[in-house]
Amino acid sequence: MPTWPRTSISNPAGSALPEGDTQPLPQRLAQLEHQAIREALALTGSTRKAARTLGVTQSWLMRRIKRHAIDTDTSTSERTSVDAS
Repeated sequence: MPTWPRTSISNPAGSALPEGDTQPLPQRLAQLEHQAIREALALTGSTRKAARTLGVTQSWLMRRIKRHAIDTDTSTSERTSVDAS
């Protein structure tokens, strides 16, 4: 029998789910993965170092960057659009 605490999804106060969150688990995991990759890239500045930080291979990271359409150019990810008027 598991020793971890059991909570009911119908009990938002004791649940790991944010109240009102009905997003399917695969979508939530994809968002978490996307966020972790972007943060690692911003922190390290390179895919090689980001992969090491995340504990994955660089080839795995590159496939996920492509899947999530993440911009790896750190110089443009910080830019804001400027009105050309």
